[in-house]
Amino acid sequence: GEVILSFPGSSLRLPAVMKPVFDFIADNEELTASALPTIDGDYDALQLMQILIRKGLLQPAVAEVT
Repeated sequence: GEVILSFPGSSLRLPAVMKPVFDFIADNEELTASALPTIDGDYDALQLMQILIRKGLLQPAVAEVT
């Protein structure tokens, strides 16, 4: 099976095992790749974050200068 993350202008289809990761992303306004949950499959959290940024679903945080 697949899990589909849909948002205006794009969608992302991945194996159903990724559902907990998509649920986590949907439930959190701010997150980091290291905060993504582990699952029974193998995935690259940093690569997933880069894909989501490239597709426009996530925006990288801007570091505050103090």
